[in-house]
Amino acid sequence: MAVFPGQTSGNVWWHHQGLTMPMFRKSQFRWDCDECGVPFYAGDGGVCMTCKRSLCERHFYGSRLSRILATFRPVRQCVTCAAKSAR
Repeated sequence: MAVFPGQTSGNVWWHHQGLTMPMFRKSQFRWDCDECGVPFYAGDGGVCMTCKRSLCERHFYGSRLSRILATFRPVRQCVTCAAKSAR
């Protein structure tokens, strides 16, 4: 980490300039949820591998706990398709 004159080691120059690193910026791409029509940013929702719909976070994951558990599932499914396959 670069330390510039007049700064302590905890401060980074891009933070003080009001800039964010490109990898931490929110995506500029937005999609509309196929279920409710609400626009959402890339990374907030997902595309179901079964029904091929792009869904917002609420319709793709259901709850916060489901979102955490989705990282361990081999197939990315929406709430509706997951409920159908559980029957």
